[in-house]
Amino acid sequence: MSKLFDLAGETLSGLGSLRWLRVSGGRHPQYGYHQVPFLGWRFEEPSAEKLRRIERAVATTPTQVDWRIDTSRRNWLLAPARILGDGENAAASPAFDDRVKSAMQDQDFCVRAWADLGAMLRTLRELRPGLKMTFTVRPGQGEPSAFDLGDITCEGESGAVGSAGHVPDQGMMIHLSVPLLLDSLRPLFTGERKAVSFVGAGTSFRLDFRHDRKGTVSVSAQGAAVGTCGLEELADAVLRPAQEFAEKVLSVLPEGDGARRDFAASMERFRASTT
Repeated sequence: MSKLFDLAGETLSGLGSLRWLRVSGGRHPQYGYHQVPFLGWRFEEPSAEKLRRIERAVATTPTQVDWRIDTSRRNWLLAPARILGDGENAAASPAFDDRVKSAMQDQDFCVRAWADLGAMLRTLRELRPGLKMTFTVRPGQGEPSAFDLGDITCEGESGAVGSAGHVPDQGMMIHLSVPLLLDSLRPLFTGERKAVSFVGAGTSFRLDFRHDRKGTVSVSAQGAAVGTCGLEELADAVLRPAQEFAEKVLSVLPEGDGARRDFAASMERFRASTT
């Protein structure tokens, strides 16, 4: 029990600070029978993106019993569907307690569900973010210039695309393209548009972003799916590498270079659109 509790705490804390955590299951410490497993927790700051990551882990883990996530209360619950009721208060007592007692009579079910819970937590721990982007400048171009060529790579659960390695070449003026990407994405965050496209400076490389009613952003390139994420995760997937690029690559340009000013201005506008 303590190992799974530690795994649950470590895994869920990786998504955000926890205020409360409970793991039920394993053998009863006194009588030795298997208890019905379920996991309850409360984030300091719940969000749709955190829920989406957990749902993805549950959906992609092969399980022996059916599982559901209940977020109808401030404490979220991951439990076998067998012990959850229908309607808004799926885990409301005393009906919930009665279903737990009934399920406990099926010891084989308890053993299989206990294995499932550990498997789902391991999937969640290892699950990569829904989207990862990298911005790089190509070496061997002489003195740094705002017009240096570079590449963008975008990785998701459905695949990876990038501007490097194509014939004809799809390299772009990277110092100008990253701000262009930030500016292209802002209408998604402000709600002005539900779909936007990005084409780099001096290239045909293109990424398409579509925000649906459920809050999911789908990313594709040339009609092929790359991955999905929420707006919160998309912002992090773009801002984090953009900041690293600014610190490690853009900083070598002359202090008064217009590309540095434009980059900083785009970063500021993008951050403002995400708050």
